[in-house]
Amino acid sequence: MSKWEMPPRIKVLEALGAVADGRVEVDEHKGKVTSSMKTKRYTVIQEEKRNAIFSNDNASRWQGYMGYPIIAFLMKKGDVRYDEKVAEAMKGFRWKELNKKFDDYSETREHVKRNCNLDKEELEGAVDAIMRQLRNLDLKKAWRDIKVEKLS
Repeated sequence: MSKWEMPPRIKVLEALGAVADGRVEVDEHKGKVTSSMKTKRYTVIQEEKRNAIFSNDNASRWQGYMGYPIIAFLMKKGDVRYDEKVAEAMKGFRWKELNKKFDDYSETREHVKRNCNLDKEELEGAVDAIMRQLRNLDLKKAWRDIKVEKLS
């Protein structure tokens, strides 16, 4: 079973926003994460015995790195610690719109940094801390054939 690649840093911010917006549901080893546009709901399943996790979001399925639903699930479950102040600063961003508006994740990240009312060093430090935790979890990829729920 292969291991997850580390996500782009923007995915940590997106996960913090999902948690702050109340879009993450956790039931022991299974979770549901609603998209920022509230048009889709992703499924996350954790297999603790195999140290593996699955999500049916596009990044997790096709890009090889942990998508924001996995990160948000791990945060909400308590497996990854995060700063509540930083999460609150990510509240309300419409990530899909931003990612479509800008050409790449670095432009989206810069937009978010300018508009979140947080010191840039504080924000980057929080992302660094979460990335370290994700790396230390050393999670493997699990696979399930579960379709994304369309909400509208």
